[in-house]
Amino acid sequence: MASAVQEVFGYFPSASTDNATQLARRPCGGNVPAGSVITVEIAFTSAGGSEGLGIEKWLMGLRYSANNVPSTAAGDRSASRITYSGGFLLSEAYVYGGGDTQLYLRWKPVDSGRNWTLRGHLWVETSD
Repeated sequence: MASAVQEVFGYFPSASTDNATQLARRPCGGNVPAGSVITVEIAFTSAGGSEGLGIEKWLMGLRYSANNVPSTAAGDRSASRITYSGGFLLSEAYVYGGGDTQLYLRWKPVDSGRNWTLRGHLWVETSD
C-alpha cells in the first residue's frame, strides 16, 4: 500500500449558506481500494459576514464503498470542528460521495460571508 496526499485549496469571493466543492476522489491518480478511508484536514477563513474575520479547522473522514468509489452512506462519514477563532463560521462541514462516484466537500456557513478561503490536505491509502 502507498499513501496519496493532495493539497486542497479554494477561494470564493462569496458563498451561500450551503456549498459543495468537488475534490479528487483518486488523489494523485492512485487506486483507492474498497474499505479505505480518506481523511481531509481543512481550514476555512472568511473576511466578512456577521462574524467578521474568522478561521475554523475541520477534520473529516469518509469510507470508500468500492474500489475508487466514495460511499454515499451517511454512516460512512465523520467530521469534527477541531478549532476556531473569531466565532463559528460554519454550522456543518463534511465530505461525501456523490451518486456520480465523485467526492465532495459540503460546507455550510452560518452567514453567507465573503472572501472565503479553503486550504488543507486530503490523504488516503492507495493500492499503487
